[in-house]
Formats: sequence, C-alpha cells, structure tokens
Amino acid sequence: MKEKINNSGGDAYELLDFPMETDISLENKDIKWIIDTKFYQNTLYENYGRRKLISTNLYQLFAYLNNFKDTSWQEKKELRGMLLYPQVGEELSLSYVIKGYPVKVATVDLNSGWKDIHNRLLGIVGEH
Repeated sequence: MKEKINNSGGDAYELLDFPMETDISLENKDIKWIIDTKFYQNTLYENYGRRKLISTNLYQLFAYLNNFKDTSWQEKKELRGMLLYPQVGEELSLSYVIKGYPVKVATVDLNSGWKDIHNRLLGIVGEH
C-alpha cells in the first residue's frame, strides 16, 4: 500500500508499507521465538536511583509479537519474545510476561568461547 503525504512545502512523499522483519526467529513445533538484538554501552540505565531497561526496545519487541499474532499465521504456536544483548559488565537473565507474551531479556558474553556462547543461547531459549 502506498500513501502520499504533503509537507509544508507542497512536495509529495510516498510512504511505503513495509514488512516488519525481526533480527532472529526460532521455532519448533510448539513455540516461535521473536528475538531482537541490541547493543548499548550500558544495557540498563539509571533513573532516580533505579536501574531500568530501555523501554523503546520492549515496545519494538511487543510490536513484532503483535504483528506475528495478527498475520495469517496458520500454525498455532506460542509466541515468545526476547531482547538479546552482548554482555557488558553483569550477566542479565530476566523473564516477564507482557500482555500475555512470555518475554526474556538476556545477555551473552561474546568474549567466551563459541561452545560457551552456544550453550548460553540454548540455555536462554530452554529456560521456562
């Protein structure tokens, strides 16, 4: 779908309807994981003395999950979401339920050997 808008100068711009594409999708017969990868110098930020997640990342992941739910997806699988960050400092392994979707926020130490990285990733998606 193409839509035209006019700016204040009178020029018309086309807005293109684009598909939402996730960084990583994993699935088996029962579960589909939507994984969004991010990198920040600080995975958490501090606000009034409390450490917090970057909310825009969670909103983006939620949009991906809703988009997959609303598509003509014929298989009935549980949708799960994950924000995955390289480990900068402490390891994170957080779990939430956001609007009915199981969501994880996790880090992986990319300075580890590939077998350790492999095992960490398997452990993250295997945890309930």
